[in-house]
Amino acid sequence: MYTISTIFNNSIIKFADNPNTRLIVPHDPENTDYQQFLDYIIKNGTSDIDGDVTEQALDDVAIRKFRIQLQKYTQAVTRLAKRDLSIAVPAVVEETVIGYEHNDVTGLSEAVVETVTVTEEIPAEPATVTVDEEEIANPVLVKDQEERAAAQAIQAATPPDVVTAYENSLKT
Repeated sequence: MYTISTIFNNSIIKFADNPNTRLIVPHDPENTDYQQFLDYIIKNGTSDIDGDVTEQALDDVAIRKFRIQLQKYTQAVTRLAKRDLSIAVPAVVEETVIGYEHNDVTGLSEAVVETVTVTEEIPAEPATVTVDEEEIANPVLVKDQEERAAAQAIQAATPPDVVTAYENSLKT
């Protein structure tokens, strides 16, 4: 539980597990106890805090919440940029000119082309695997799909100002 004390210049007082122990938490965004206080407000709001939360603390909550959202959004975008394991990636091939030959019929030089595989095909993960003679959902694919779904949910729930900040960070 937290109490805001006017006696200690609007300091935050955190009550420990022992009711006789109190911890004064400074208004310092670098202080881990203050960060826990901000996280508490993000999660629970301010209704059960005894005393008035300062405007500075509320501003710090907004900043911390924004940074957490931006970090989660960045992680979600990074996760979704990885290959979907349920989809095969085709081989990449290029044709490379390795020389020229004279064509006696046309009288022109023609390119001699060789097809080179740049990257091999990457097959999709199988939907099921056999374990102890039992067919089960492929755990690798299940994990990949769960991670992708979680990342998509984060993207969908991210406020537009956080998305804009992320996009602007890519421009610099």
